[in-house]
Amino acid sequence: MTPEEVRASLKEKAIETKNKVIKPLYKQLLKNGWTLSQIDEMDIHFYLDLFKQEKVYIDQIKLF
Repeated sequence: MTPEEVRASLKEKAIETKNKVIKPLYKQLLKNGWTLSQIDEMDIHFYLDLFKQEKVYIDQIKLF
């Protein structure tokens, strides 16, 4: 793929994710009584949580 095709593909995937996942999630949370501030606060905590490293022990790794 050319850089332009990669960019177009990523842009298309981002739009698809926004329309199929993020918008419905926000709409459902708002219907359930959440405020935009609460949703935004949840987003920040989620993104911060992504940077936490999980402990993995050697016996948990399956090679085959």
